[in-house]
Amino acid sequence: MTFLIIGNDLDVIKNELSLMIRERIESLDVTNIEECVHPDVHLLNGYEQESIGIADIRAFTRILHKKPFKAPLHLGIILGFEKTTPEAQNAMLKELEDHPKTVHYILAVVDENSLLPTIRSRATVKYLGGSLQGNKERELSETLSYFTEANTDILQGYAHIQKKEWTRQSAETFLSELYIHLQKGSDTQSKLQLLQKCSEYLRSNVSPKQVLTYLLFGFSDKI
Repeated sequence: MTFLIIGNDLDVIKNELSLMIRERIESLDVTNIEECVHPDVHLLNGYEQESIGIADIRAFTRILHKKPFKAPLHLGIILGFEKTTPEAQNAMLKELEDHPKTVHYILAVVDENSLLPTIRSRATVKYLGGSLQGNKERELSETLSYFTEANTDILQGYAHIQKKEWTRQSAETFLSELYIHLQKGSDTQSKLQLLQKCSEYLRSNVSPKQVLTYLLFGFSDKI
């Protein structure tokens, strides 16, 4: 699984990375990504060097192919991924196409314009615009409920999706939030696979409403 985190505030990005670590390794209480010490959490900080070269990527990814020490998976986090050279991005692309299931990559950038389109196509994208407030937070909670709560009406969920104006960006962000929610449950592997398929549909320019409708009916048995 690969995530691409895009934001215009480095502190917000770091806070999001800390949250994602805690959600995947529950015993680890991370408040500062740069001070995180865990044998299965690996950080390559592009902001500490002029650029990230192909040798840096190969050395970083090689470590993650070993069996995790404590956690069920390795987390490979690259902060400032926009500082990778084109050659390094191509090396990373090959890794994203064929890496162990025990590896989750999180690529974080403040400037997405320098990314190869093929890198973006291999990741679930999450845009950070700061904390959700008021109506937006309630709207996200309501939308999530149609996918995750057993007592919701699927037809109401369908109507909710249809009346909302979806962009690829907002749909990708929603799928990322749904993925995080599913990670907290059990027996959700089939739903995670369906979610990944829907992420690929979005990247293939399928209508966001069609993708989310397909996902909703695929989740009709709920969690």
